[in-house]
Amino acid sequence: MDRQKDPPRVPELQLNFIKHLVAPLYHSMANSCLVPGAWVEIDQDGPSGAENSGSTSDLNSAKPNIMPHTHKFESVLQKNLDANYAIWKERNEVYQSALKKEAQSNGIKEEEEEGAKV
Repeated sequence: MDRQKDPPRVPELQLNFIKHLVAPLYHSMANSCLVPGAWVEIDQDGPSGAENSGSTSDLNSAKPNIMPHTHKFESVLQKNLDANYAIWKERNEVYQSALKKEAQSNGIKEEEEEGAKV
């Protein structure tokens, strides 16, 4: 990547940074009980439990029966990490669409220049 010629790829780099460094570090800390937070009981009587038990597909039948989780760990750090990842994911989508539009417009300009030379 040439800093002078290539545009900065900040959204893509931030997503990779969060996905490959920050998230595994957070999960390691959470598994070691080093992250401040609280265990919250999950409501099992909700509509999602009824939907899961009623649907029978090949994929669901192949999975072993595992006891459902009754508690979930909630942390401010996890919420911030999820929000930050969502923001950078959205920015990356905008960035990628801008790159595609730019590449298409460059392709059209190159075709016009080739047509003018001939």
